[in-house]
Amino acid sequence: MAIDWNDVRYRGDAKDVEELLTSYRIADYLETFEENRRQIDRGMRERLIKEGIRLSEQISPRIYRIFNDVCASLELDAQAEVFCLPAQEVNAFAALDVRKAGTYSLVGVTAPALERLDDAELRSILAHELGHILFGNNRLSALISTDAGNPSITVLPALGESLFLRWRKKAEISADRVSLIASRDFRSTATSLLKATFGLSERNLNLDIQALVGQVDEIRGRPELM
Repeated sequence: MAIDWNDVRYRGDAKDVEELLTSYRIADYLETFEENRRQIDRGMRERLIKEGIRLSEQISPRIYRIFNDVCASLELDAQAEVFCLPAQEVNAFAALDVRKAGTYSLVGVTAPALERLDDAELRSILAHELGHILFGNNRLSALISTDAGNPSITVLPALGESLFLRWRKKAEISADRVSLIASRDFRSTATSLLKATFGLSERNLNLDIQALVGQVDEIRGRPELM
């Protein structure tokens, strides 16, 4: 049975995007932004090629295999390119690069993530980033202001910006669900997130699921901590 991504997507994520589209008419802005990017016809892909390493089948058979396995698990015919970037922390990101010839889906993974995460954890983190591409979350990154003279984070009015910032947290839930589908392993999904968030390794990380859930419940019970 094919995956129904509408069922997988967190409802709060979809609801907030719909509100951004209807209340703030962001579709018009995004179309204009993307047309400008097509005219420039140069963007993030060149920077990634310059500053990183494109992980092709020849250069990194392991990552190539894991990425294709993730795509198969998610029933995606993904054309994304995966790049390794130098950094100190475990991290990954996904981005869209709009060009005249089409739109490139780009996934960046830091060197520590490739070196410190096992195969199951990499499946999880790559699936998370593909989830952002799958649900179109990356397209909304165009709403983030690049004007150094603008004190706001986005190009939206104050209430719209508040909605956008809340939505970004909800979008992570949708991506985490995709991660779980691909990894088929709650522990690996959890450890990959903890390693990326806190930089911990197995030396200092003994994942006790009940203890972790207990901490989450404690925070949920104390709104001042949220």
